[in-house]
Amino acid sequence: MDGVTWTQLPPVDDILTKKFDEWQRSLFEKGQSFTPLRGGNADHKYQFMTKTGPPATEGGDPTDEQKELTEEERLAWMVHEVDTACSVVPAGAYVLLSTQQVVANDFYKGLSISESLMLDSYLHLRKPVRLESKPVSERAGLAKSTRFLDSVADDLPKGSW
Repeated sequence: MDGVTWTQLPPVDDILTKKFDEWQRSLFEKGQSFTPLRGGNADHKYQFMTKTGPPATEGGDPTDEQKELTEEERLAWMVHEVDTACSVVPAGAYVLLSTQQVVANDFYKGLSISESLMLDSYLHLRKPVRLESKPVSERAGLAKSTRFLDSVADDLPKGSW
């Protein structure tokens, strides 16, 4: 053994994402944007307040509700965000079937040396975020079965890869 106890992180779903967003919003309201790690203590709980109740447009007064985010949940969300931002694959390695299923391309042979040096040859392996916002004229030239993911060349700040 390696002397470490490994556990499965909780899944990052809509509920955890909402809780993390509320926690971040509470930090910003206090003038903070970062909270240091707690030394790996998975039991640590971040206490925060959030507003609940009817929207201000309905004339009601929102009430404060105490919530908590565990270090384990925070770590799971952070790992998820890193995976989302950094999981990249070479263009053409995966294809989109007519059934909207993404599968490995059996005919993919790799990139040439010149292609491997171009950022346009790499795509994020995630649900597209920016592709839908491209003008139709730009999307028309893309091969729908192999260029269905966001290119890392479009990442901000430019040159980050």
